[in-house]
Amino acid sequence: SPGITEMKPLVDGFAKKFPFIKVDFYRGISEKLLSKILTEERAQTHRFDVVLTNTLELDDLIARGIIAKYKSPERNAFSERDMDKEGYWTNVQSSYYVLGYNTKLVPAASAPKDWPDVLSPQWKQSFAMDREEDNWYGAMLEYLGPEAGGRFMRRLASIDPVFHRGHTLIAQLLAAGEFSLAIVYPHRVEAMKKQGAPIEWVTTIKPIIAEMGPIGIAAKASHPNSAKVFVDYILSREGQQLLRDAGRIVPRRDVPPLTASFEATKLELFPLSGNVLRRRNELAQEFSEIFKTR
Repeated sequence: SPGITEMKPLVDGFAKKFPFIKVDFYRGISEKLLSKILTEERAQTHRFDVVLTNTLELDDLIARGIIAKYKSPERNAFSERDMDKEGYWTNVQSSYYVLGYNTKLVPAASAPKDWPDVLSPQWKQSFAMDREEDNWYGAMLEYLGPEAGGRFMRRLASIDPVFHRGHTLIAQLLAAGEFSLAIVYPHRVEAMKKQGAPIEWVTTIKPIIAEMGPIGIAAKASHPNSAKVFVDYILSREGQQLLRDAGRIVPRRDVPPLTASFEATKLELFPLSGNVLRRRNELAQEFSEIFKTR
């Protein structure tokens, strides 16, 4: 989900437009955010009006009746795949899992074009991934099917990937030349390129796993009207442009992407499904067995 730096321009922009509505912003990792909401729910102290988290946590809250339906008029500018048909959520920004490479170590001509290219022995011990790359792992298996997916993962494990924790750290180590290839977030790569880092990402991989950042309104919001105004603002053209300018990939169709390479119609995107997210524990265990990370 968006960090403090990316949310600040949004909260500031909103405050300028609606000075009479005060926004208190709380950020935590999604699991922590979920338990905070559930604790408040049990204590009957309904603290939050709007929540922006991941699909799994939001699904959980919807199932518990904690999220209300709200079909913002701004949703007309979003595609069907970026919203819940019932109206429980709309996607605010996406994170893509892509292959990145260090341009000093890998000339563009010899960079992998697709996932199978990474299986070449030349990348042995020079390909990095997050030690908890379970979401990517599960979505890839869903895309490839269990047979082909399992084969791909076992072969990937045989090139001895390097493991670290955190995609931002991995992108920094990739730029520093610690390894040649890595699974990274392309919006980070673009931000680092602007600062002169020798790093690039591959647009031709099939699939690019896409994770959503959906927003929803509390069923027992203390300020339901303000909550709607805030959600409308984040989904509005102005709100989406602010998020895009802060370096994020936004789904609103009339907001051109940060760089042409993010043009969604040119990428083979595959959304991370609730199916994969619900099986996260079992997938995490499989992942650690195949890649020997624990």
